[in-house]
Amino acid sequence: MTGATTRPAGTVAGYVLFGVVVLGILLGLAYIVAGGFGKTLSFAHVFPAIVDK
Repeated sequence: MTGATTRPAGTVAGYVLFGVVVLGILLGLAYIVAGGFGKTLSFAHVFPAIVDK
């Protein structure tokens, strides 16, 4: 075996699952921004005590 490296199946599955999770998060953020749902959410709804009215 000259230069050929093998990876355990768990490592490959870990990379794939990590990619799926990151893709899901990015698609969720894109849905919030593109759908206009981000306009209804504001920082005041999340932390009402911090934001001055």
